[in-house]
Amino acid sequence: MVRTMAGLILGVVLAVSWMGMALAQNGLRTLPVGTKITTRNWQQYKDYLTEGYQALLSGKYHWKVPDEAVLEVGPTQSYPLPPSFQRATEKYGSQVKLRRLPSGGYTIDGYVAGEPFLNPSGPLAGEELLYDQYYNYTPAVNYEYSGSHNVDRYGSVLEMLDTVVFRRLAHVSDPGWDITNPAASGVYFTLYVEVILPEQSKYTTSLQSQYDDVLKFPEVYVFLPSLRRSLRLSSAARCAPLLGTDFTNDDSSSVPLPPTIDQARLLGERKVLAAWGPQGAEGTTFMDFAHNWYFPVYWPKAALDVKWQLRDVWVLEIKRIPSQRAGYCYGKKIYYVDKEFYGAVEIDSYDPSMKLWKVFTGFTTPIPVPGGGFYARNGGENVIYDLQNQHSSVSWEGKVLLNSNAPRQYHDVNRYALPAGLQQIMQ
Repeated sequence: MVRTMAGLILGVVLAVSWMGMALAQNGLRTLPVGTKITTRNWQQYKDYLTEGYQALLSGKYHWKVPDEAVLEVGPTQSYPLPPSFQRATEKYGSQVKLRRLPSGGYTIDGYVAGEPFLNPSGPLAGEELLYDQYYNYTPAVNYEYSGSHNVDRYGSVLEMLDTVVFRRLAHVSDPGWDITNPAASGVYFTLYVEVILPEQSKYTTSLQSQYDDVLKFPEVYVFLPSLRRSLRLSSAARCAPLLGTDFTNDDSSSVPLPPTIDQARLLGERKVLAAWGPQGAEGTTFMDFAHNWYFPVYWPKAALDVKWQLRDVWVLEIKRIPSQRAGYCYGKKIYYVDKEFYGAVEIDSYDPSMKLWKVFTGFTTPIPVPGGGFYARNGGENVIYDLQNQHSSVSWEGKVLLNSNAPRQYHDVNRYALPAGLQQIMQ
C-alpha cells in the first residue's frame, strides 16, 4: 500500500512537472518543428495564428483552407538584411526624431537611410514602427515578371501577366547607388505595373509615386492604350482598385499613405506562424496550378514545399487620424511586422464597422541581394482574400531580379519611374 501510494505520488509529481514544462514552453510560445496544423486541430494552435489565418481555417467564410491541406511547421531561419542597410541604420539612427503635427499625426525629421528606429519603444513605439515599416529595406531596383489571378465568388478567373518595377530613388543604402537619385525630382519610391496579358488590356499601366516629403499624398497615374495617353488620378483615391484587382492603392504600399495621416499603436509582441517558400524557386513552380495549388482558394499543396516558420513579430494597429476617417474604406489595419526584416508577414484589414474584411497573406521568399544579405518579402505568392465580397486576387513572381542583376533597361528612371515615361509605352 505504501509503495502504491508512493508510486501514485511520484506519478502525480512527474505529471505536474511535465505540465509545468509544457506551460513554460507555451509561455515561451514555442512549437516543435514538424507540427502539422489542419482544419481539424487548428484551435489547439490559435495562439500562434493571426486572426486572418484563424478565419481561413475556421471554415466560416467562402474562402477556406481545404480539409486535406496541412500547415507544417519548419525550422525558423534567419535572413539578415543587407550589411549596407544595417550600417546605415547604425550610422544615422540616432539622429531620427518624430515630430507631432497639429492634425494629430506624426512626421519624421533627420532620416537619411537604413531603419529609422532600430528598437521601437516607449509611448510612441507604434509611430516609430509605422516609419520602420514605411522605410523598411527595398533595393534601388526591383524588376519582376509576375502574374495574377483575379477570382470571383463563382470561381471564374481573370488571368493577368505583368511587368513590375519598384524603384527606391531616395534614402538608398545599396553600395554603388546614389543615396538620392539625381533624376528623382523629389520622389522617394515608385511602383510601375504594365499589363502584358490579356491582350485586350495589354499596355495598360499604373504608376504610383511616393514623394520624399511624407506630408504629400502620393500620385497615381494610369496609361490607357485606347487613348494613347496617361491620366492623373485623384491623389486621395487610396481605396481605388489597382488595375481591377482586389488590391487597393493603399494595399499595394507598405503602409496607408501618406503616413502622416496615420495613427499607429503597438498592440504587443508575439510569435506567429508565417509561410516561407523555398529559396530560389522559379515562376514555373508557382504557375503549376494543377499540382501545386488547391483551387480556387490558391492554398499551397505539399508538392510546393512551403513551410510555416514561427516568427517574432510586432503587432501594429494602423488607423487614419480622426479628421481623415470619414469616407475611408478601412476602419483599421493590423500589421504583423517581422522583427528581423521589419516587413509585414500578414495584414488583416477591417471595414469601418471593425469587421474583418480582407486578409493579405502569402508566403515570403528570401531573395539574395547583390553584395550580401536578403530582401525578404511576399515574393513567391501573395493573395488578398476579400471575405465579405467573396473575391480574391492572387499574384506570384515568376522572376525577381534586384539592382545590378536587373536588366539595364529597367534602371532608366525617366522611363520606368516618372510620369513622362508612360508616353513611351507604345512607341
